[in-house]
Amino acid sequence: MDIKDNNKFYVIRNYTVEHLFLNLDYSFSEYASIDKKNIDSYNLLWFYQIPPAFGMEFNINEVNNFKHLLDIIINEVSFKKLILIPLELPENLNIIEEENLNLINAVNDFNSYLLSLQNDMNNVFFFDISEFKLENVKTKFDFKYFILSRAIISPIYTLEFKKWFSKKLASLNESKYKCLVLDLDNTLWSGVIGEDGVNNISFNGGYPGNCFEYFQQFLKNLSKKGIILTVVSKNNLDDIEELWAKRSDMVLEKSDFSEFEINWTNKADNILKISKSLNIGIDSMIFIDDSDSEIELVKKFLPEVTTFKFPKDPENVYDLIKELVNLFKRYNITKEDKKRNIYYKQNKLRKNNEIKFKDFNSFIKSLEISITAQKINPESYDRIFQLINKTNQFNLTSIRYNKSEFKDKTLSSEIFCIKVSDKFGDSGITGVALIDIHNDYINISNFILSCRILGKKIEDDFINFLVNYFKKKNFKKIKANYIASQKNLQTENFYKKSMFKSIESKSGNNLYELDLKNYQPKEYFNSFKYE
Repeated sequence: MDIKDNNKFYVIRNYTVEHLFLNLDYSFSEYASIDKKNIDSYNLLWFYQIPPAFGMEFNINEVNNFKHLLDIIINEVSFKKLILIPLELPENLNIIEEENLNLINAVNDFNSYLLSLQNDMNNVFFFDISEFKLENVKTKFDFKYFILSRAIISPIYTLEFKKWFSKKLASLNESKYKCLVLDLDNTLWSGVIGEDGVNNISFNGGYPGNCFEYFQQFLKNLSKKGIILTVVSKNNLDDIEELWAKRSDMVLEKSDFSEFEINWTNKADNILKISKSLNIGIDSMIFIDDSDSEIELVKKFLPEVTTFKFPKDPENVYDLIKELVNLFKRYNITKEDKKRNIYYKQNKLRKNNEIKFKDFNSFIKSLEISITAQKINPESYDRIFQLINKTNQFNLTSIRYNKSEFKDKTLSSEIFCIKVSDKFGDSGITGVALIDIHNDYINISNFILSCRILGKKIEDDFINFLVNYFKKKNFKKIKANYIASQKNLQTENFYKKSMFKSIESKSGNNLYELDLKNYQPKEYFNSFKYE
């Protein structure tokens, strides 16, 4: 087994846990032992636990030893990623005794240390094992199995543990979901606004309004993390506008939503309209409605959209929230993620402004676009990594990197990014170029732009900057790679349009070249500067 495989782990443990990862082909350390020489570049899983059957003083000493061992891993091992399982207190603990209080403090301090590692390092992840709970089961521990095989969790619960761990592992991947499409009546509030009136619908106070308030608070939090909130509702627009104007006691405000389709058109068509307006795939959208027929309609005509029915009994909304938490779970949220709603609203203003201009170049000039190029730095690192691994349409090779590979790439290549703003607002870091340096030429190993800034000659200005920059550095040629994928076909002629010549083409892998000897620098269409 190659445990350097990105989906496999080397488990560092102090008790028997093999049964919990049955058929996953993981490797395991010896008990309470670290072979630090042989685990460089591996994915690591830290799974130390407190023994349940020893004196409290011994347990506290154990916790101190755990931190010492973990510090060795953090400081002396070059791992790809590290998953940390926190300590759980013995289930038969009597809190009244002073020794037990000391143990509780030691465990809390250690778990806080694990959380701090996750916050400080972008390849360390905290998997809270307290989330692994079993219904109608008082304990996950079985003394018989502990004595026979040193199993800290009973083998009876292997299947349940694997389900929990698989969900947590899946959450490390970037969530494909970007947008929630929400019904209004009996979804964001209790009641039908067209029948009950603005003042008689319920979204706070006592039951059932408090259930909808809880749901809205959850949605508000998602919005702050960059999830796009939109509305598709069969209602009269005037009624909804009256709601926004009169009911200031609702958690969600009109400004929390990026798009509204409030009309009597079928909801599948309205969802499709929103996806086109936001320029996102329909497979990145989740639709929530209280009507079975509306859910079935969307399933039939837009099967790529994930659907959920809002529960008939609103107190069951907690189960819906748990499902959504798993789908939207993300460990690394960038500044650009948190501003995503703002970006989409700004883009809508740009589209509305475009209607005023017959000449497209005049429209672009009217946007007053400003582009700033810079090399990668600690502040832009996470966003650049995200763009490389998320962008599909304007990604000229679609090559992805895990965090360890990307770290190596930053050491071996020059990486540039661009920040873009216009009169409507700041789009943030929205372009990346990865440059491999050779003796007399450079190679653009990838060139990436976010879809939300395409079509405004920004890509032309960015490639123009790179050409001018490296011509001044006395390089003779620039080479560039294009690898075709199902989603980036719109970029297949980009280098040709930028005056590069095709010099090699094999199985969709194309190599282009630009001779800088007689190249004459072009003027930038938009305002451009390099920091």
